[in-house]
Amino acid sequence: SLNQGSVNGYCYPLGRDVKGNATDTSIANNTGGNETRPRNVAFNYIVRAA
Repeated sequence: SLNQGSVNGYCYPLGRDVKGNATDTSIANNTGGNETRPRNVAFNYIVRAA
């Protein structure tokens, strides 16, 4: 769907949405490894808290 990776209007640029599904936006823009990697720590926290 077009809204994949978007929750409440916010798009998560780390490649996965809240449910852990890969997003189309991140796949198309998957070039800045060092820029997006630190966000993975917060992502794991959100996923485990859900």
